[in-house]
This record gives sequence, structure tokens and C-alpha cells, in this order.
Amino acid sequence: TDPTWSPSGDELAVMIYETDQSTAGQGESLQLAIFSKDDRSWRLIPCGSCGYPNWLNDGKILVSVNLGLGSDGQVQYGKAKVDPVSGEVSEERPYSGINSQLRAISPAGELVLMGGPYAVYPDGDVLLMRAHTDDCSGIWSYGLESAGPVPLVDSLDLYECDPALSKGGTKLAYTVKGSSEFDPTTLMIANFDGSSAIPFLAPGGYIYQIRFPAWSPDGRQMAFVYGKFDLTSPSFSTLYIVDVPLHLQPPSATD
Repeated sequence: TDPTWSPSGDELAVMIYETDQSTAGQGESLQLAIFSKDDRSWRLIPCGSCGYPNWLNDGKILVSVNLGLGSDGQVQYGKAKVDPVSGEVSEERPYSGINSQLRAISPAGELVLMGGPYAVYPDGDVLLMRAHTDDCSGIWSYGLESAGPVPLVDSLDLYECDPALSKGGTKLAYTVKGSSEFDPTTLMIANFDGSSAIPFLAPGGYIYQIRFPAWSPDGRQMAFVYGKFDLTSPSFSTLYIVDVPLHLQPPSATD
């Protein structure tokens, strides 16, 4: 799940969930996996507390991490960077009151921001994250140094999920699903602020879903996973790469 492209476009990083069948589903492992497009090889980085990678322009991979129990006895979540060569985890940073801020401005006080999937603006300070109640229900902007979360794309009757920004931060891709479990997903492309959204892929069918889009560095292709999904847990899926039509590419792709 969660593909993210390297700045050079030569590699993709994904999260791989593996279950040891000999232990009747009790031996699940989580790894950050680097796939080389050149020789189709894999490099595996054990990272049991990692999730939702975003490959940054500095060569590091930003991930969500479980930071353990805080002083209040509650599990703390935050961000960290992973070196894709050495596997070293550094710059761990907890979220600071993000969910209490969100609940304060949510009409019923029930929304929380998920640790992922999320997107990162080029300055590295602002994250686009999904808000949820029982399921993903919107995309909110969250500044690591700002006062709190702000809704970006959030409709009452739709589930907007899985934000992905093009390399220059000019185009936003995300998935949309109706509130019924029988509704299919649609992959949308919009401006960076969520405006002028246009459907890109709508394969139909509710059993198989599009999830976790990722722009190529040049903006001319998009990776995503497609399969039988549960919104709250890993499931079987296949990684695809498709060409993005010219009129939906970010401006830099057509230069």
C-alpha cells in the first residue's frame, strides 16, 4: 500500500504487510519496501512503527510513526524521516494537540485526523491529511507550525480520501467515494487548493477500490493501488502505473 515516488523517478517506496500463514494470521510484519523500476528489484527496510511514506526532495522518506505512550498514558503519533539507503529513522516529531484542535472546530466534536494517508507541500511544513469519523470523510490542511487544521475538501455526503500532491505542489489527486458501501471510488485531480476538481479514473464496482495515488516526479504518470479494500485495515491489492492525460498534468509536466 501507499506508493510514493523518489525525486529521481527511478524508485517507488511502498508499505508491505506480510502475514506468516504458519501462525494462523498471528505473525504479521510491516516493512518499508523500495522498488527499483530499472531492474525490478526490491530493498526491504523493517519498520514496525512506520506507515504512510512520502518521499521528500531531500532524499529522505517522511513517515507516520507510533511514538509510544505519552505522559498521559495515551499513544502518541507523529512524523519521522527514514533514510532509504541505511534505514535509519531520525527527526521524530509528535503531533501537538492536533485532534483536540480539530474536535474544537468540528460541529459535533467527533472528527479526528488520521496519521495517513497524507500529502506534503513543497515547503515541508503543511500536510494534507484525511479526517474521519468511522470512515475517511474529508481532506484537511494541517500546518506543523500553525495554529491548527483547516478543511480543504470536505463534503457532507462524500468520503474524500488519500490526498497526493504533484512534485511542485500545483495539482492535488485524491479519491472520492459515496456514503453507501456499494458506491465505487473515483480518482479526482484538482488544483492544489482543491478547486476545479475533475474525475480522472472511475472503474466502477464497489468491491474493488482505487486507493493511495502518487504522482511521478514529472507529473506525467500516477501510481495507485487497486483491490479489495477495507478503509481501516490492509487488504489485498495490486500496484498500477498509468499515464496522466495532458490536460490534467501539472504545468511543469508540459514545459
